[in-house]
Amino acid sequence: MSLQFPILDTLLHPPYGALRRELIAGVFSGSGSLTRNTGALPPFNNVNAYGLRTSFFTVPAKFGFKLGNPLEYEQRMVQLTARYTDALGNDDDLEVLDLHIERVWIWVEPGPTLIHYEITPGVVCVFEWMIVKFP
Repeated sequence: MSLQFPILDTLLHPPYGALRRELIAGVFSGSGSLTRNTGALPPFNNVNAYGLRTSFFTVPAKFGFKLGNPLEYEQRMVQLTARYTDALGNDDDLEVLDLHIERVWIWVEPGPTLIHYEITPGVVCVFEWMIVKFP
């Protein structure tokens, strides 16, 4: 017999239809880290979001791609890493995602400490947090 906690599960992993995008100001290239500290309680005290949407603002003309919807680039455009901190303060990268397409990434484990990005030289990205939609 297993215990079920539907309210807790919905809080930690809301359905996609309950989410909306929140633009992170600016455009991004190179490498760096993203956080969204809104003063929320753990596990949402560092990245108070459920996912990240990545769009490509600039792509060099020489980059090859496969036609389709979405457009799929032959090389990795950006690598995203979700870093988490355990109860003793140790950091681990629990999820790593290589993007060849524009897409939404909803992380499996809620409450990362930060989202690290490594963008291929010449590529410029736009990021949007995926957060809960309020009326």
